[in-house]
Amino acid sequence: MNSETNWDVVTEGIASILWCSASVYARNDAAAFSEIYAQFVEQHADIQPMNRGTAVMAGYLMFVYPREKELRKLPLDTIRDNVLPKFNWKVSSTDNTWAFLRKLCNALAHGNWHFREMDIVFESARENWSASIRIDEFGHFVSAFWVAVLENRFSGGISGLTNQSSPTH
Repeated sequence: MNSETNWDVVTEGIASILWCSASVYARNDAAAFSEIYAQFVEQHADIQPMNRGTAVMAGYLMFVYPREKELRKLPLDTIRDNVLPKFNWKVSSTDNTWAFLRKLCNALAHGNWHFREMDIVFESARENWSASIRIDEFGHFVSAFWVAVLENRFSGGISGLTNQSSPTH
């Protein structure tokens, strides 16, 4: 078993989600696309392709799957300054950006989260900690974190991505 995080899998998974989001919300007058989309929604009990489950899946892939030691290496300034303010969270005197991310990872990993109206709420009763954010803002948070990973991991950020490896089947 490989003990290192496979960042290609993370990149491919998040890119797929972003592609789905762009495809669903992009203006597209092609009848074929409209028909396919309508059939999908009808066949899946009116569940839209971009939904709460997609946000949780993306969060799990981005924050739980990678090894903690690798997450610690990432520059957290962008996340701290631009994204964390969108969370409504209980702050303890020891909380910093890494402490917040660790608690978020743990809540996702252990299923200590739930939905409240349009928010997703993450909790740790043991640490008397909770954080909530609008579901769509959580999607933006995951995307911003992914961009930070790409900028740190690949030369040139998103534009520096190449097919360095291909998935095996």
